[in-house]
Amino acid sequence: MSQAPMMESTSDDRLWAALAYVFSPIVPIIIMLMADKKDRPFIKAHNTQALVLGIITVITREEIKPGKMGPYFEMRTYTHAPGELPTMIKNWENAIQVRLQFGPVCAIWYSELGALSKFVHIWPYQSLDQRADIRKKSHDTGMWPSSVKAVKEGGRAEVLLAQENKILMPSAFSPLQ
Repeated sequence: MSQAPMMESTSDDRLWAALAYVFSPIVPIIIMLMADKKDRPFIKAHNTQALVLGIITVITREEIKPGKMGPYFEMRTYTHAPGELPTMIKNWENAIQVRLQFGPVCAIWYSELGALSKFVHIWPYQSLDQRADIRKKSHDTGMWPSSVKAVKEGGRAEVLLAQENKILMPSAFSPLQ
């Protein structure tokens, strides 16, 4: 898989991206209607994630509860082939308990609007060594990642087109640490 090129961004792009997170889902929807903004790469990339967060918050009608889970958070974004979301969801539903034996998950989301075919999951870790240990233990079961379990049980793996991993650190004022 290829690494995405660096995006050029203006101060205006960064402002709109920040507003998208703060006032989600309203601002992301407005941005999608603004011809001069919606196709700017930096805005488009952040707008999708902000929109997903806003929609999940509206749907669940729950606020994010303050707590200590990190301080390291791994955000993995998979871009799957069109039409693969049902397979991905089925595979994850059938395998997530395997992974949860080794540590909690913060979020599992998929995109409904904006940049489509995105599946995002966020895992908290106390240290990067803990991350490596948990990943090794879950892989050693032979039943994780979810696509491995699906194939072993006669199903099929979802088709992924790209994968992006980030290690995120909470801001000092973040309610989730």
